[in-house]
Amino acid sequence: MSLLSQHSATQDRANGDNVGAAGFLAGKRFCFFTTFDNRTWIINSGASNHITPDLSLLDNVRVVHECCSIAMPNGKQAEIKHVSSMELQCNLVLKDVLHIPDFHFNLLSISKHKTILS
Repeated sequence: MSLLSQHSATQDRANGDNVGAAGFLAGKRFCFFTTFDNRTWIINSGASNHITPDLSLLDNVRVVHECCSIAMPNGKQAEIKHVSSMELQCNLVLKDVLHIPDFHFNLLSISKHKTILS
């Protein structure tokens, strides 16, 4: 596991396109590596908000003036910089998308999207 942690930390410091992640699932160790593409969205049933690190995807951006943050999956805090809406595709607009530069992926919240569709 220490080798996985070292590799992940090296990738994070490099701040390149490759993002490493290591974790446990039912006592098993897994290591996942991916390349971030700002058009790719991870659909997450446990997320409470839509999140993106890419400000260029957002429309009608509003700056968050108060210090607000989220707890990321790695346990660290990440500051919310902007809130906005965005058109994901024709006739599919996401509202109140959080811009969090320290987050590494685009996250689509199923629970938030489901509430909008109801």
